[in-house]
Formats: sequence, C-alpha cells, structure tokens
Amino acid sequence: MKQYAALGRGASRDGPQWSPGDDYRRQKVDEDERTDGRLKLSDSIGTKRILILAMGTVSILAATILLSLLWAGAAIARDQGEPGQAWRVVVNQGWAPVTVTVCAAAIRMAASLQAGVAMSMVAAVLVESHHVELADGVFLSIVRAVSIQPANLFFTGGRRLWRTFGVAGFLLILTTGLIAVATTFTSSILLADFGNINMVGVPTLSLVGFTNDNIASAVEIWRSPPRQYERFAEYTESSRAGGEHVDDTGLTVRVPLPLEASEERERLRSYTGPATVFDHRVICLAPQLTLFSINKTADSDGGPFGYLSLGGNVSFENSVPQPLWIDPEPPQQIPFNCAFSTRTSRHPWNVTVCSIKQPSDGYFPLRITPWLNASNPNLFAKRPNFSSTFIENGTFPKQFAFPPGSITASKEGPWTTAKMQDMVAADGVSFSITACIATTAGLPFNITATSPSDGPEPTLDWSGVLVPDLEQNLTQPSPRPNFNYNTTLIRRQLNALPPSTPLSPTERGIMTLSLPLSAPLPCATDPSAIFAPAVGAIHDLGHPVHAALFLDALRHTGSPARALQAWITTMTRPRFYDALARFTSGREARSARSVVVFVPARWAGFVAVMAVLGAHVVVVGLVVGWYLRVTRFTRLGNSWMAVAQVVSEATLPVLWRVSGMGDREVKEVIREEGLGGRKYGVARLRKTGRRELVAFPGSQG
Repeated sequence: MKQYAALGRGASRDGPQWSPGDDYRRQKVDEDERTDGRLKLSDSIGTKRILILAMGTVSILAATILLSLLWAGAAIARDQGEPGQAWRVVVNQGWAPVTVTVCAAAIRMAASLQAGVAMSMVAAVLVESHHVELADGVFLSIVRAVSIQPANLFFTGGRRLWRTFGVAGFLLILTTGLIAVATTFTSSILLADFGNINMVGVPTLSLVGFTNDNIASAVEIWRSPPRQYERFAEYTESSRAGGEHVDDTGLTVRVPLPLEASEERERLRSYTGPATVFDHRVICLAPQLTLFSINKTADSDGGPFGYLSLGGNVSFENSVPQPLWIDPEPPQQIPFNCAFSTRTSRHPWNVTVCSIKQPSDGYFPLRITPWLNASNPNLFAKRPNFSSTFIENGTFPKQFAFPPGSITASKEGPWTTAKMQDMVAADGVSFSITACIATTAGLPFNITATSPSDGPEPTLDWSGVLVPDLEQNLTQPSPRPNFNYNTTLIRRQLNALPPSTPLSPTERGIMTLSLPLSAPLPCATDPSAIFAPAVGAIHDLGHPVHAALFLDALRHTGSPARALQAWITTMTRPRFYDALARFTSGREARSARSVVVFVPARWAGFVAVMAVLGAHVVVVGLVVGWYLRVTRFTRLGNSWMAVAQVVSEATLPVLWRVSGMGDREVKEVIREEGLGGRKYGVARLRKTGRRELVAFPGSQG
C-alpha cells in the first residue's frame, strides 16, 4: 500500500495528476542491475515450460525416428530387401497409417506447445530490451504469463513488431507462424506419400508335387496352341563355342516352376526345393552335305499338294569346337530324310526341323558333353524356293535322284546351302541346312531360384488372318509378325530378341537360377520318354502359333540356335505341367511370394515434414537462447508478475481512465495523454527496487 501511495502521490479525487512534459526522470532506472543477478532457470522459464521444451523435443525426436524407420523399411521392401520383423508386423497388421497419424499428432502437439512458449519468450524479450509502445506493453506483459500461437502475436503486433524487432526478429516470428501452420497438416502430408507396393512376403513351407512313378503324356503339343507361356528360372553363361560356322546359345539351364497356378508363378520371388532341370543349350553348325534324292508324297487329305522328302547324308569335320565332341569311330556319314510341306511351297520361309534317326550301332558321332547328354541331333532346313512348275503342275516326278555334279554346296555362318543346277525341272532350287545339337531331357534337382520383382506371364495376340510375307529372307528381318501373331512379349521372355537388345532376367520377367545344383533327386519320371518333344514323330504342319514364334525368332535374331531353343522351351513346358498335375506325392519346398501392402511409396512428404521440423527446432533454439541472454525480470507463466509490472507510475494516468474501455479507446487515451511516441520497457527502479514498466529517456517520438 505504501508503494501504491507513492505511485499515486499527488492524485486528486479525479485521478492522479500528471504533467505531459514529465519525462519520468524521477524513476531512475538501475542500469547496473540489468547486467547481473539473473533469475534461476527454473524461476525464469518455469518447470512446466522446461518440461514442454524438453519432452516436446523428445517427442518430436521419437516420432521422427519411428517415421524414419517406417519410410526406410518401405524403401528396403521396394528394393526387395528384408525390412525387419517389427516393420513387417506393423505393416501386415495394417498399422502403418495409424502409426503415421499418432506420430503426426505427437509432432503437432509438441510443436504447438513449444511455439506457445517461444512466443512468451519473444514477448519477454520485447518488453525487457527492445522497448515497445505503451499500447503494446500491457499485451506483451500478459503474453509472458500465457502461451499464444505465433499468428496471434503476429496479427496483434503487426507493423509495430517490424519496427520494434527489425527485419531479423520479424522474420523469426513469421517463420515460427508458418511452421505452426505447416505442422497442422503433418498427417495429411505424410499420408500423401502412401501407396501400394509389392514386397517379398514371409517365406513359407509347402509340399511340391513329386513322384517316383513313370507318368506318360499324350498331349498334342505340336498341333495345339500353348495354354500359356509359363514363367521359368534360368541360368546362363556368356561363353560360346567359337568358329566361323558355329551358332551357340551358350549354356542355358531352364527350370519350369513346379507351381500349377499362374498367379503363384507370377508372384514368386524365391524358391528352394525340387524341380525338373532342363539343359536348353543349342549349338548349330554347318555340316558337310550330300543330297541323294527328292520323293514326292500325295496329300493324305486328298488335296492337290503333298510332301517332299529330301534325302541325303550329313557329316562333320574331324575338329569341332568345345563343348562339342566328335566320336572318331564310324559312322561318320549320318543319313537323313526330311519332309517339306508343299502347301506353302512358294513361301521363302518354308522350313522343317527333323530329327536324325539313331544309327544301328546306337550312338552318334557328334554330341554335346556337359552334365546332361544330348538328344538326337536335329536338322533344320529352310527355304526350298520351288517354282509353281516344279510342284503344282506336277512336272516333277514322284521320285527324283540328283545326277552327279548337279548339286553345289556352300557355307555361310551355320548354314550349308545346296543349290540345284543344270536341271530343267529344278534348276535354281536350293536348300539351306544346319545341324543343331540340343538337349530336351529333364532331370530332377533341388534348386534355388530368386527374382527381385514379379514376372507377369506373357500372352500371344492374334491380329488377323494368315498373311504370309513372300519377300523376306534371313538377312532382312520381317517388320511384321508371321501369320499376324504378335510374338514380341513371348520372344522377350525366351531371350529371342535381336542381339542389340540384351535384357536381364528381371526385364524378361523370369527368375534367376543359382548354380551349382545339389545332387540329383531320385528320378520322378523317365525324362527322355516324358519330357522330350519327340520332334522326329511329327509329320504335319504344326499349329500356326508355333510356326509364328519359331519364324519370328529366326527372323529377328538371325540365329537358328536361338529359334530352336525358344521352340524347344515352348514345347517342353506343356508336357512338364501336364505331368506335374498327376504327381502322386510331394516334397517340401520353401518359397516366398510378393504381397501388396499400403506403405510409404515416396519420400517427398517425409522430406517436407522433416524440413519443417528441422526449422522448428532451430527457431525454438534461437528464441530460447535469445531469451536467456536478454531477459532478467520475467517469470514465464506468472500472471501476478505480468500484471504487477505494468502497474507503474508510467501507466497509472492511463489505467485510471480505461477500466471500462476497449483497446481502440485506450489508444485514443494514450494519444490524448501525450504518451503515444514514447518507448517503454520493464526495468528495476534503483530507489524502490521495484520491477515495472517505465518510459525511457529520449524515446519521445
């Protein structure tokens, strides 16, 4: 009461008497007191606000760590890695969006509370060091006792903050406000990164079909289109057999996946267990060729056309490149008798693949010698450019033996071309033949196959009627699929594209087979009897699907070995899956498939939120440091202190009159009292020791 009497000394019944010219020199601020005797940290900031700053930072850090683990795990899962068991539990239970929502709420709450404390500190800095106008002094003093959001301080102070704080301080408050707005949308920003991704599921154990019984197959593969082009696993080596007249695919081990459902094969990412392994290496080379005769056979359907049977011998040089092996013992000459259809006699791509019959002594002079034995060598003959007179008009006899000297042979690449000359009926007719050694048998092994992505099984599209291309040859790949089938996707899977476009197993949609293989399993079947395509038993035109794939592969690769390999693979798989469906028992296999999960699929939102939080921590840290360096008289959160420090001789002339006025009216009173241009701040009076709002000398505007 004594202090109040001193403040009100000279006051009349109408209020305290004050002269506008009084510059408050009587208040004598203790300037030395501004540099020492600071309050303890717990008194200056307060225990609650210290906890808000500390626990809020811990909450933000913890939420950031959880979100980082969630996003990092999703990135690992997208790259087909192992994100960890805890991550899988969160995702598989559908807790990923919930985790983001909870973390965002924690971030939003912590940032909001810390922003409120920071604004109280800013208000304290303003009233203690930067000297504010009287109209703002009361408001800022009260802000020290309560927490407000940056927007409230910004819109209340407006331009005066710019003048008082300067550009740096104003931008600091503006940045804090923008951060507070951004953190409001933390959850939405983070969830915007979410999307469906494929990841590797948990490996499971299952029984895969297997049997020790012989299971025959009577599938009419050659005359029927494949039901689908099943995904497979493959191992290849880049080394090739050398030689000017050799065409080698290199070691190519292919394994049909022992799963009946297409969806299971497409989503398979890893497989360890039993499977039937096929060595699909094909080596073609130009043989020594001797032609004997052509026999014409009537059409079994009664039509005007039939078959031409080309007879002769093939032999091979004594020196052949590895891994081919030639038996030095006879027979060196191998007879053949290959049939050509005359139904497409004028087509330059009239081709046939015939298997050389086994000699009477039971072995062949030329073989591949890897870990799987080769099957019968195949002769691949093409382009008998018969004229209409030669075939259709019947001028050619049913049996015709080539006179001595009527055949000239030449080699180009893996082909040996025999051309007829000096014959009226057959002058200019030619045959191009290559001998291909391939393995079509399969053996059971335990295998391991992996893939970093799903592998959709391709389909063959039909786009029209049969339109043979009459003008193409081996050196000019056809721009159109044969028979108007689009075989691109199939050839992509089978690696039957031009050499200029090499593709990885992932790009082809297949799995990678790991070598070496484990010891062979007990034979489930007789491989040669069940899985061999038995091309020697086919005596008719096949389904156009097979012809389209075979001819397109030959056109686009220029490689008879690649074309034959694609054909053998296509012919082998249906027989395998036909037998697989009837296996009587099972063996254990471990496999993992892809699963679709809703997790972070991008980083943009996460990076934006982390940038905002980083800015928030920096700004709050700057404000706290500024507050601790500048202020001496403030106790944050203390309402009595906030009110008591604005009740001073400097404010009494206004306080006496404005108890029932609004803020705008108070500003008018301040102007009337002549106090509008002065700067005020909290200081300690030397005489009384009281801390209060005072006017500073020389601040008259």
